[in-house]
Amino acid sequence: MMGCVDVFQMKLFELLENGFIPDPDKYKICCGCESVVVRSPEVATCPLCNTYRFETSPEEVIAGIYKIYNRRKEGKRSTPDFEDD
Repeated sequence: MMGCVDVFQMKLFELLENGFIPDPDKYKICCGCESVVVRSPEVATCPLCNTYRFETSPEEVIAGIYKIYNRRKEGKRSTPDFEDD
């Protein structure tokens, strides 16, 4: 079952495949699990791993998005599988 973070990342990756480069000011990369997270005052911790450290520089965000995207294209999971309790 896909979580909301997976669905969000899949939609972001669809945009990349169509040549759209996302605005890095709208996102941040989790330093714990490397998930793409929407930059928002309401989001203080990563929804997957609950860490509070994020990479926010535009260069690092774009690099992180492409890193995750390329892993997904190769069939590798970019984030650990968390089981629902």
